[in-house]
Amino acid sequence: MKKLNNIELFAGAGGLLDGFEKTGNYHLIAAVEWLKPQVRTLINRLENKYSIKKSEEKVLNFDIQRTEELLFGWDGDSEFGSGVGLVQLTEEKNIDVISGGPLERL
Repeated sequence: MKKLNNIELFAGAGGLLDGFEKTGNYHLIAAVEWLKPQVRTLINRLENKYSIKKSEEKVLNFDIQRTEELLFGWDGDSEFGSGVGLVQLTEEKNIDVISGGPLERL
């Protein structure tokens, strides 16, 4: 079976993504999370548990509400630094699944 290409939004520390990876049926193209501690945990999990090389390039530490920049990249942001954006990460790849686990803040 061909692996399905996946983008994970609101990735957190990777709980939902962990389930996808365990099946062996998905190929992570990119993940987006805005909180730095969760980003570090996610990168560590992808590299050490699933041997996904260059995970730091797949995990975007950014605010998903800033859609234009999230898609096309951002540079020199005081909180998030610089990033290539989802368009560049997904270039010439079909995306089969978009998953995510947004939480409502009270």
